[in-house]
Amino acid sequence: MILLTAATPWERRPLEKTGLEVLETGIGPAKAREALDAWRGRASVVVSSGFAGALQPGIFCGDILFDPLESPVALAQGARETAEELGIPLHMGRIQSVDRVLESPDDKRRLAAQVRAAAVDMETAAVRDWARSRGVTPLGVRVILDGLDDRLPRGLPKGDSLAAGVRYAFSRPAEIPFLIGLGLRQRRAIAVLVRFLEAYAPRIPSFLERSHAEEA
Repeated sequence: MILLTAATPWERRPLEKTGLEVLETGIGPAKAREALDAWRGRASVVVSSGFAGALQPGIFCGDILFDPLESPVALAQGARETAEELGIPLHMGRIQSVDRVLESPDDKRRLAAQVRAAAVDMETAAVRDWARSRGVTPLGVRVILDGLDDRLPRGLPKGDSLAAGVRYAFSRPAEIPFLIGLGLRQRRAIAVLVRFLEAYAPRIPSFLERSHAEEA
């Protein structure tokens, strides 16, 4: 069984269209660990999915960032094949997890200077550690929301309901046009991730079989 994880309802709801089980973890490493520890299902592959921010130039909103973590090479090869068939830009690289949202390009550039990573999020490291402790194959498959030179709004809504989002927006009236634009980017980006996973996830068992055959 393949399990997808997603931090927020805005990521989880579209990802449910893939037909896979999606665990909403909440934002950040601590909440991700708690949600996974409380989950009572069984999985052979767990995919950290949702949004990420680019840490390198040439990676743009709507591109797929594939972090093979500690998985067989055949899964990365299969991801590249799938992306090429779909015409979706895909980058291979490490996702660096942090404990806060990096809001500005300067924040991302500082982190990029410190670590060799292609993108940043808040949950992938926790997903990887949980999978490692249980003998489950981990993958990081994220869609880029903000490029290296794109900024994000300060702070986060206090809650994940529509009402919380509206209160957050109206507490920053000057930012409302920017937030509307960001919301449209989110919808377009998550649609790309859903399309990729709909094609890629059903093929994971065959990619794993390929890996076993190559090792034999």
